[in-house]
Amino acid sequence: MIAFEERPDYARLAQEMSMPIGSIGPTRQRCLVKLRALLGDEGAMAYGT
Repeated sequence: MIAFEERPDYARLAQEMSMPIGSIGPTRQRCLVKLRALLGDEGAMAYGT
């Protein structure tokens, strides 16, 4: 959800996902770190992450 919006609405996301609003950013960051590790350096460059 958060990857497809330029300026995601964290309050709406928190409500839709039943998460505290303060958890959205850190959860997103952990997911991006894992995705980069899975893609490796070449994959991350191809996707601009």
